[in-house]
Amino acid sequence: MKKYSILALVAVLVLALGCLGTAQALVIPPQGMGQIGISSIVIRDGLPVYEKPDGTSKVTANLSSGTHFIVTDRTEGWAEVVLSDDVDAAPIGWVETLFVLVDIGWYLTGEDTPVYPWPDTFAPAFQVIEEGYLLPVLKDEGEWLVVSLNGASGWVHKTEADLAAEAAE
Repeated sequence: MKKYSILALVAVLVLALGCLGTAQALVIPPQGMGQIGISSIVIRDGLPVYEKPDGTSKVTANLSSGTHFIVTDRTEGWAEVVLSDDVDAAPIGWVETLFVLVDIGWYLTGEDTPVYPWPDTFAPAFQVIEEGYLLPVLKDEGEWLVVSLNGASGWVHKTEADLAAEAAE
């Protein structure tokens, strides 16, 4: 039996947003512990997966930046990795926690979203993310979010709809 899947949640949210006729951004909070572990994402391209929680053990795989996985166990500086949310899935190994985000929130862009180098809409946007893209949230700073962009980070200004939704909570 499969437990929550962030992709299923996002699919439902995207469909719901599509039904509204106008696209709005959405802040998705961290989900916490699931049936088999905690949802996580890789933030370093080519992250080695080790057989044991030891950098000298055999490398069993390499994960690309943005790879979603489940953390089933943690020890000092290491996380055990499962690539499926199936309760019968076996761990593939261990990764260094320095290069992963564990139990994170997400920002689903509702329209083309500029990403800034600092929290100021007068700053030059260094990237524009298209509608419907999921960005891992590193930090929530009131009207601004720090998001991860394949190992880099940037600032996204929350929309008026995002701020109204937060005020209602």
